[in-house]
Amino acid sequence: MNRLAALPPDSLVDKRYLIKKVLGQGGMGRTYLVSDQQCFNKLLVLKEFVPGSTEEYILQKSRALFRREAEVLYQLNHPQIPKFYGHFEERARLFLVQDYIKGKSYRQFLEQGKIFSEMEVIQWLKDLLPVLDYIHQKNIIHRDISPDNVMLVDSEEFQEGEEARNKLMLIDFGVVKQAENQVTSNYSIVGKLGYSPPEQIRLGQCYPTSDLYALAVSALVLLTGKEPQILFDSYSTQWQWQNYIKLSENLPEIIEKMLAEIPQERYQSAQEVLAKLNNPSFVQSPPAKTEIIQPKLPENQPNITGNVNKKNPLKILPWAAVVAVFLVGGITPHIAGVCNSLNNCAQGSKFQQVFDQATEKAETAIQAAEKAKNLAELQSSSDRLQSAITELTDIPEDVNFYGEVKEVLIKYQSKQEEIAARLQEESKKQPLW
Repeated sequence: MNRLAALPPDSLVDKRYLIKKVLGQGGMGRTYLVSDQQCFNKLLVLKEFVPGSTEEYILQKSRALFRREAEVLYQLNHPQIPKFYGHFEERARLFLVQDYIKGKSYRQFLEQGKIFSEMEVIQWLKDLLPVLDYIHQKNIIHRDISPDNVMLVDSEEFQEGEEARNKLMLIDFGVVKQAENQVTSNYSIVGKLGYSPPEQIRLGQCYPTSDLYALAVSALVLLTGKEPQILFDSYSTQWQWQNYIKLSENLPEIIEKMLAEIPQERYQSAQEVLAKLNNPSFVQSPPAKTEIIQPKLPENQPNITGNVNKKNPLKILPWAAVVAVFLVGGITPHIAGVCNSLNNCAQGSKFQQVFDQATEKAETAIQAAEKAKNLAELQSSSDRLQSAITELTDIPEDVNFYGEVKEVLIKYQSKQEEIAARLQEESKKQPLW
């Protein structure tokens, strides 16, 4: 038995839903734009669940779980969640019917080059946290929060007097993803690469705090325009978003707590985060625009743009004189004094060795990424490249070959961003659920 093909345009489903086009397709399902022939051709979304297995036991179990979860969705009644109309089965196909949201996802904003200010992201969090609180109160966990699954409704869709804040919509609750996960013996996880917390990826366990983790990752992506694979150093298993942006005083503390590796160390509810954001002690007027740090190096490392450090004698010496010293190769009687002030003559060979090893590792990682055949190989290449970048950033700015370091850092950061984009694209084609 082969996997069911997508329904062609103009197909009539359930004697009322006319297929207009396919909106999207993933590993376990596809989404159609349809018009309701029994309701003045109202546009709706028809979601088809396509099980990844054709085994009869799994198909039967899938149907039961699908119906049960559809009943849960039917209980949701919130202005920021697409209305759920029902579910049905036709010709061995399982369908859900929901409102069609005319607007733009935050993924689309990012793809257009939009980077959001701190003030915008704080408001974004304030608008979404009540929605999470609502579903969590009903013991429902979204499991798949990311910029892909938050939409801004077109302003033309606003009702008169309606506030724009109510037009952030949380979509794609991944109900069928949960159903598939429960009935297959394969290790499949509901979630999105880079956004889902460790307990979800490693163990398949989800809590309300898992949604808060994913929400924090999404906020950082909006602030930086960088994917999680760039912001998280898997080699050190540490978030390094502070290398890319500078935020006001209190927001980093909130984000870091939402990103805690252990679920118990995070805020335990959306209400807690919301209360923190609304606390009078919270900065009321954060900068209108996030300060982007360029180039992106750890805060405890020198800035490769060459900011003057008065405590470093290297910064006091004219660069022409410094270059001349190295060119003469030590024939000046004052070379020992210069070496002491530069503090790099004795260690130059050491850092040159670090540089050579790191660049070799980076080039190997880039070649491996180009040949990667699956998501795991691509992620491994990204990890090795990030490790090389970290080693390069440990080279002090006052070595005589730092110009080369700066040059390759820019090159490798750019390559890492390209790999992150590929990872994001591949994760859509091969979803973890």
